[in-house]
Amino acid sequence: MGTENFNQQGNPQYNQQPYNQGYNQQQQPYNQGYNQQPPYNQGYPQQQLPPDNGMVWAILTTLFCCLPFGIVAIVKASNVNGLWMSGQYDAARQAAKSSKNWSIAAACTGVGVCILYWILIAIGIASSGLYF
Repeated sequence: MGTENFNQQGNPQYNQQPYNQGYNQQQQPYNQGYNQQPPYNQGYPQQQLPPDNGMVWAILTTLFCCLPFGIVAIVKASNVNGLWMSGQYDAARQAAKSSKNWSIAAACTGVGVCILYWILIAIGIASSGLYF
């Protein structure tokens, strides 16, 4: 008969493979792999936008608040786009943050000087001997 094996009782055993051997032995969830598709642009770097350089605020604080701090803010803001285009992303972000900080410093200084000016005018009027 070909490939017969005998068990301990002497009865022949044939080499029979179990039903569906090798097929679907591991129970895998339905649609495995279809829900895990890679993103559309996999492998390509995604285009990032440069940070806001804050040039508008730098110019406004230069004109209306504090000239020296505003000039520093304008210089920092003008460096942002050049650094970004040359691939120095961290330096561009740092320059944008520095421009914003200088603009805030210029605005606070301008407001502080204005308040101090009005306080001194009020003291001057109060201390003068002029009575209306």
